[in-house]
Amino acid sequence: MPPIYLDYAASSPIPPEVREAMLPWFDQGFGNPSSVHASGRRARNAVEESRETLAGLLGVEPASLIFTSGGTESDYLAITGYQGDGPRITSRAEHAAVLETVRLHEQGGGSVALLETDQAGRPTMTDLADQLAPGGLVSLMWVNNELGSINPVAEVAGLCHAAGCGLHCDAIQGPAWTNLELPALGADLVSLSAHKVGGPKGVGLLYVAPGTAHSPVVPGGGQEQGRRGGTENVPGIVGFARAMELLYADPGRTQRLAALSTQLRHALTAELGGEILNNSPESASAPHIVHISVPGIPSGPGAEMLILGLDLEGVEVSAGSACASGALSAGHVLEAIGREELASIRFSLGYGTTETDIETAADAAARVIRRVRESL
Repeated sequence: MPPIYLDYAASSPIPPEVREAMLPWFDQGFGNPSSVHASGRRARNAVEESRETLAGLLGVEPASLIFTSGGTESDYLAITGYQGDGPRITSRAEHAAVLETVRLHEQGGGSVALLETDQAGRPTMTDLADQLAPGGLVSLMWVNNELGSINPVAEVAGLCHAAGCGLHCDAIQGPAWTNLELPALGADLVSLSAHKVGGPKGVGLLYVAPGTAHSPVVPGGGQEQGRRGGTENVPGIVGFARAMELLYADPGRTQRLAALSTQLRHALTAELGGEILNNSPESASAPHIVHISVPGIPSGPGAEMLILGLDLEGVEVSAGSACASGALSAGHVLEAIGREELASIRFSLGYGTTETDIETAADAAARVIRRVRESL
């Protein structure tokens, strides 16, 4: 039997429709989209049609979208390219792509503020407002990639703009569960990634709102209207657009994922009760992520035993972000919420998850947790 895959927040399977849309651009559509001959023009048309598709789904103008190699690059371009001499402000629970870029800014002599968070990984609005200054840039993710908790990005945007600050939002985990329209966030810069939404790896985009003071960071051949050098990944871009089309054609996924998430929470609680701590507040989290900590099992080796134990049971999950090169020690997000000493499991659901998957995974988690606890 194939494994039960509950690691969609790390990467999502590619639907057949996306693969089929991409295949022609590996074969007869191989041309460089910057070339002026027929093959190049066909590739250019595919890129621009995909840009228009994505812009229509996201509620913005096509010219505001810059294609990148993925979410990490999009975050880097947003923060590094922002033209403002104020501080770079973010929280300790942000994705490493943001935190490392902010640290580079600090190493270059820039001012930085790292905000403490609550137990759901969210900074308080009071702490945030205290750090705002003209010319600054706040970087705050919409959905925490490890905990699933949702930040009030639209509220933050209002505070930022009133203070003369810009706002970057890593919204990479957003479209997986709801039809995101970028103007609703109010952010000046927004990062997205294809492989979190059923598209291929190696493709992302950066939205730059009209009027945002942002300069190119990657030099090269003038691609992306001179805003990001490098030949566009035509098959990947086509796949990104098709994957988003499929997601947005299924608005019912929000309720379906919420029902599956509730089922998982209840099943884990019924099996384990007070043996686990829930790090994903049900009332203010995206429904596709459920993150738990396990008292009595330490992080590091304990987390490895849990994840590998579940793998042997045919259930694929993670301890947190997959962007930490497979590390199973407590990450910075758990440190930010004060649970770095405990092993953790992140279950993340997607379009292929079923009620049977949830029931099987919860039963397996209970067996593995008790087995590991008894072995320590």
